[in-house]
Amino acid sequence: MKGLVVDSSKRFILKENLTSPLVGQDEVLVKVKSASVNPFDAQSAQGRFGAYFAEHEVVKEVQSGLVFSGVVESDGQIF
Repeated sequence: MKGLVVDSSKRFILKENLTSPLVGQDEVLVKVKSASVNPFDAQSAQGRFGAYFAEHEVVKEVQSGLVFSGVVESDGQIF
């Protein structure tokens, strides 16, 4: 699996051979076909919106990569 990862310098780098995420209860796995990276994503990765997310009690580790399209998968089966 490939993905853009924020490195310690708060820059996006393309990584290959990432481990596929495990799907938890009440979650789905989406095979992303296309995604956008825009100024919001870069600024969010740099922590610019940290206070906003905290104010609205958003505690997710990932706060960027919000715009994408793909196919929902379950146990490797597309449905």
